[in-house]
Amino acid sequence: MNEGHLKRKRIFRWGIAQKFIVCLFIFSSLLTIIITAVQLYTGYKSGFNLIRKSIQQVEKSYLDGIKKSLWISDTELLQTQIDGLMKLPDMQYVGVMNDNKVIAEAGIFKNKNVISEEFPLPYTYHGKTISLGTLRVVYTLENIHSRLIRNAVVLILSQGIIILLVSCFIFFIFYLLVARHLYELVNYASSLRVDTLKTPFRLKRGRTRWGEDELDDLAKTINMMRTNLNGSYTRLKEEVLERKQAEKSLQKSETHLRTLINSLPDLVWLKDRNGVYLSCNAKFERLFGAKEAQIVGKTDYDFLDESLADFFREKDRLAMEQGGPSINEEEITYADDGHTELLETIKSPMFDGKGNLIGVLGVGRDITLRKKAEEEKLRLEQNLRQSQKMEAIGTLAGGVAHEINNPINGIMNYAQLIEDMTNDGSPIKDYALEITIETKRVATIVSNLLTFARYEKESHSPARIKDIVDGTLSLIKTVLRRDQISMEVDVSEDLPKIKCRSQQIQQVIMNLVTNARDALNEKYPDYDENKKIIISSNLFKKERKDWIRITVKDHGTGIETDIKERLFDPFFTTKHRGVGTGLGLSISYGIVEDHHGKLTFRCEPGQYTEFYMDLPVDNGWDLEKNTKDC
Repeated sequence: MNEGHLKRKRIFRWGIAQKFIVCLFIFSSLLTIIITAVQLYTGYKSGFNLIRKSIQQVEKSYLDGIKKSLWISDTELLQTQIDGLMKLPDMQYVGVMNDNKVIAEAGIFKNKNVISEEFPLPYTYHGKTISLGTLRVVYTLENIHSRLIRNAVVLILSQGIIILLVSCFIFFIFYLLVARHLYELVNYASSLRVDTLKTPFRLKRGRTRWGEDELDDLAKTINMMRTNLNGSYTRLKEEVLERKQAEKSLQKSETHLRTLINSLPDLVWLKDRNGVYLSCNAKFERLFGAKEAQIVGKTDYDFLDESLADFFREKDRLAMEQGGPSINEEEITYADDGHTELLETIKSPMFDGKGNLIGVLGVGRDITLRKKAEEEKLRLEQNLRQSQKMEAIGTLAGGVAHEINNPINGIMNYAQLIEDMTNDGSPIKDYALEITIETKRVATIVSNLLTFARYEKESHSPARIKDIVDGTLSLIKTVLRRDQISMEVDVSEDLPKIKCRSQQIQQVIMNLVTNARDALNEKYPDYDENKKIIISSNLFKKERKDWIRITVKDHGTGIETDIKERLFDPFFTTKHRGVGTGLGLSISYGIVEDHHGKLTFRCEPGQYTEFYMDLPVDNGWDLEKNTKDC
């Protein structure tokens, strides 16, 4: 390869000079584009402002004349005025309309790249304002766009030529002064061998010398380094051989240890006394969503929010202070996929061979499934106890109701006879009337007891939740209006039908709405914007089955914490005597359970209460036989 060919290859190769020119070219191009964009934007704003000024001119100078022409019905003068408006810059269309009928117009209306403005044309006659129509003016933006495109092309072409010429000049100057000497240095460095370290490096300068520069200093430094390398090579060769043997042995031990730690299903990590990570396994890398190399040298504050990092640091200090393992539970969220685990973490202090504390070793084991199993077991036990209690109370309630039903009827009949046989105005007649009223209230309680004990009267049939809710609200809407309570109902008509006893589901909704009404009246005796009951519904899946949830929410007095566990107990009530019997929620609970559903609630004392009635869409009822498929 001759010298000329090698020189051309160096000039046109992808080197520092070329990269420098490309960067300069890109920067200049971006700067040109930005300047062009600013100028175009300025030009556009200027043209746009001219149109706005023209619109203001129309409003100030032409409207009064057009109103007068319309009032005297001078169409020729009106047309002349409109033709005069068309002479304004960028005007595309002018029209006068009244009741969507064009009275006069000029130009052609195109609904693209335009600015349209409409002016009402009122006229005052003898103190009365009369609408004469509307003036519409439409300005086109096409002239502005054309001017901007021409200016952009001229500016980009002129700047591009300047950038190209400057880049070529800088390229050749950089090559002559710097790049060609760097190529010499590269060739020298690539030719260095152990046996060529004695050959010094010399720059090939021209006849004209401008004095020493940075490249001469670089040549001297390289020659000094060459001399030092030659003397150090022998010593280095011996040290490298010894180090390779030691590293090989150490690498083997570390590989065995790393394999063992990474095979563990637990999180394993090591920190120094200041909480700086020294090492971790693959499972721990998933927690931070980073590799070990990115974790080592950093602390929890580099990956976690401050409160959680403080918690981890506190447990580290506890393990170091007590000199033994510290065990705690902590919930963490993995950064790699976002899933959450509950960990049982054991942190143990680490000591060196001299007994000095060097840090903390942590091991975290996932106990999420174990905790969920324990919670599920507790929940099932609570449900079993509640079901057994409700069943026992239901049996007792049914027996008591049957026993006292006949005496109640007898008392009511005798009271009615006394009332019929006593003259009006007699106090005995008033006493008999009071006996009848109280007896009817006891009869109502007996009826509720019977309802609580059995639900066999009404058959199961398909029904829409929307129809059930609407039917319930039609019964109570008068009372709610009287109490100044508003309703917000969001129950979809698209929900699937369910097999149920509609009257019983209505009874549950009635009980929940009534309780919500009482809570709102207690908290807000007078009208208030928060005095509102919200009924909503949604469809969700649970254990691969479709369920419908009916939610009744109020912002009333809420439920106190100490009575939450007794809320569904029969005869338990927080209302005054004569207001409630304490059977509403217990009967509702039994009805929902009878429909294979769940009645639950969520509340905050003094703020709100939400009751959830969850009903399965396919609840195991056979429409043909009207029996449960158990």
